[in-house]
This record gives sequence, structure tokens and C-alpha cells, in this order.
Amino acid sequence: MPEKNFESETPDAEQAELQKLFEQSQGDTREQIAKLFDEAKERNKKPTDIILEENGFERAVKVFRAERIEKFKEDVQKLEYADKEDFINKMAVLITPFNHDRFFDPEIRMISEEIKKLYQPEIIKVGTIDAKIHPSEWDFSLSDGTKITKDDVLLEISWPDKGGKPAGLKDVKESFRKMIDILKGKPHIKAVIGVSWMMSRGITDRLGFEKFPDIPIEEEQKISILGMASQARRDKDYHKGVSKEDVMLGAMSRDQFLERYE
Repeated sequence: MPEKNFESETPDAEQAELQKLFEQSQGDTREQIAKLFDEAKERNKKPTDIILEENGFERAVKVFRAERIEKFKEDVQKLEYADKEDFINKMAVLITPFNHDRFFDPEIRMISEEIKKLYQPEIIKVGTIDAKIHPSEWDFSLSDGTKITKDDVLLEISWPDKGGKPAGLKDVKESFRKMIDILKGKPHIKAVIGVSWMMSRGITDRLGFEKFPDIPIEEEQKISILGMASQARRDKDYHKGVSKEDVMLGAMSRDQFLERYE
């Protein structure tokens, strides 16, 4: 059966816009491949190995089907190249059909947009706590066996910079109970996390968070969090100082959170 020509079924104006977006995506793809090649060189690894280590394949399967993604991975594994430019050209050839269908195949375009919305960062307020829904920045495993990768969606809580703040542990737990409806309405959220100096305190154990002191937190984020801690300490007499070593990730899996607060 001949390949269907989706472009011929698309109105001219829409076709021109999609073609423009497709060409832009092609340019972005080549830049990303080039960066990946340089990163591999710095890490003394093969660029094809880094591609196959990526966690985005789970999301890609939802858009392009498992068989097609498996074939792509096989082609990457067998890829031979002479130098950086040759690698960029050959990888671009493998990726172009996916880029093309993402814009010109109506069904794939629709699924891609739906998946994109699921992973779009969203800022919300839950009781007296601020929260953000976004993809994970880290890979880690929780004690109940839940594995979090950079392709998984998390609900990250934080103390508000302004306005009403939780008055105590009871207030925090009440806000957590209000998060249940959010988790049930967004089943793709895999865990609840927080990145804070408070994760080094005993209160987080009582709330149910597991601590991950070995997960790297960016220096800029630590400084920002410490600034908020200094402000908080003007209001309360903490007996222990706060340092960059106190800033860490704490997490509960979706199931752990629902079991504890539902």
C-alpha cells in the first residue's frame, strides 16, 4: 500500500505553517544532536549509548507506538559514523520521519499535543502550600519500589514566598489532604516531592517523606532556598542554623501519599 500523503489533505495556509514549524524543528534537532555528541565526548562515552540511555522513550511510545520506537533504537545501536558531522547527518535521517509525522500526520499530531499538555509545567495553590506539577529532574527510587525517571511527572510542594503560610504541622496535613483530588484527577503524577532545607528536619519524617541527600541540587536553587530560610528564621526562633548541606530532596510516591492522607 502506498504511503498516505497527509500534506495533500491539509489546507494551503495550514500546510505552510506546519512546513515552517517542521523546518524549524529539523534545525533544532541537528543542534541537539551536536550537543549530545559533545556531551558524549566529555563523558568519554559513545553518543549512541547516551541516546539509548534517555528516558524519553516511554513518552515517545505513547505517540509513535512501541514497534516503531524499538526499530529506531535498533537502528541507533547499529549506527556507524566517521566523525561528528557524519553522526549528525545520520541521526537526523533517523529522526526526520518522526519529526515529519509529528507535524503532518493528524493522528500523531493530536496524540503528541495531548501528551505535551500532560507534561506541561503547572503552578497551583493547595490550601496554604504552593505546588508545581512538572517532569522530574532526577532519577531515583523510593522504598516502595517506585522508580522515578526524568520522564515522570511530579507534584512539587513549596512554602509560599508571600501570603498565608502553613501555621504548623496540622495546617500542612490539611493542605496535603486537599492534594488527594489533584492526584486522583491527574493519574500521571507519579510522586509528591519537596526540595527544601526543611527536608533535613525531623518534621519531614513525620509527614512521610523519604530523604535523598545524595541527589544533586543546583547551587543557585540552594542559595534561593536559603534566602527564604533566613526570612523564615526572622519569624521563628530556630535552635539550629541552616546551611546549603541542609537543602535536599524529599519524596513520597503517589501510592504512599494517598495511603497516608486519603
